[in-house]
Amino acid sequence: MLYQLKKLLLWFYCNSDLFVDIYPLPLSDFSGLNADYCIDGAPSTLTGSPAGGAFSGPGTSGTTFTPSSAGLGIHNIIYTYTDYNNVPTGCTNQAIHPTNVHDKPIVTFTGLNLQYDLSDPASVLIGNPLGGTFSGPGIAGINFTPSSAGIGTHTINYTYSDAYCTTVTPHTTDVSDYNFKTGAKLLSAAAPWCSSNAQFSTIGATADEIKGTCWANGPNYNRWFKFQATTSDITVQLKTGGAEGTLQYPFWYF
Repeated sequence: MLYQLKKLLLWFYCNSDLFVDIYPLPLSDFSGLNADYCIDGAPSTLTGSPAGGAFSGPGTSGTTFTPSSAGLGIHNIIYTYTDYNNVPTGCTNQAIHPTNVHDKPIVTFTGLNLQYDLSDPASVLIGNPLGGTFSGPGIAGINFTPSSAGIGTHTINYTYSDAYCTTVTPHTTDVSDYNFKTGAKLLSAAAPWCSSNAQFSTIGATADEIKGTCWANGPNYNRWFKFQATTSDITVQLKTGGAEGTLQYPFWYF
């Protein structure tokens, strides 16, 4: 009898139906992530659908993606959602989107002197890479004009943008007026330094400063120049007359 009962149970197990519920994965996705970012770009707020999931991946914190935290390169940002509403054990699905974080371009420019006199001609500035824009006092297109900038220290910016990032490169320059001692014009090359014919004039100059103790008279209508000595002993030769040009009342001030 016991043997027959075992056969009956075995027959029951082999011929009974087993029902299994198979649930589809929840549909999950998210928005708010750009395909490309600059490394210094503003953070993005991510929105998952359905709500209630969690974001993960480089640069993610909560629902925020920050390019500088992610770093340069291509990153996969993941939204994971688990559906506990209709499934006792919960089904989980993920949405994955890539994003690319780009570096800022290296930007420089040339042509701007460290110092100008108010009467100096305009300088042509050259940006690298080409195609950017210059801004700041005295700037018109790619030209810097000292008289337009005015006396003082000025910051000139060159701004260049590629497809993803913008870089601003600043340089400073000083504009002075060699009509006054405080704005004495720097002689950039003292070995030797020669001006062109009639390059400088006292026309339009004003009387300034107190005369030196060794000066017979003053104040005069002066133009002021200065240079940086590179040794303790220097020889200065001031040439005037004839082909050298006309100069009256030269004075030295130490």
